[in-house]
Amino acid sequence: MSSRTHPRSTRSEPQSIGANRSSHHEPEAVPAYAPLCSSGQQLLYTPAEAAEILAVKESWLRRQAGLRRVPSTRLGKHLRFSHANLEAIVESAQRTTCTRTAPPGRRR
Repeated sequence: MSSRTHPRSTRSEPQSIGANRSSHHEPEAVPAYAPLCSSGQQLLYTPAEAAEILAVKESWLRRQAGLRRVPSTRLGKHLRFSHANLEAIVESAQRTTCTRTAPPGRRR
């Protein structure tokens, strides 16, 4: 048997993609492989990412999407949320506050 080592074993291993994150100015919530739209936002979010952004439970978000109460996107069997979906969810949840006044004839 030859005493030569395999060429792959003598090379230094390249650093992993996420090993030197401190020098990058990327938000941690967006993985390096996530496709971005033209405005620099992530194109689609997983239910876990969307729930974190909206500050709700992932189970609640999945349930609402399954009942079609909130907008979502299906890619095959995978549930995803676009930035527009998240904005629509927030807008639909906003309520205007108003003060209730008693009718003119009723006093206690």
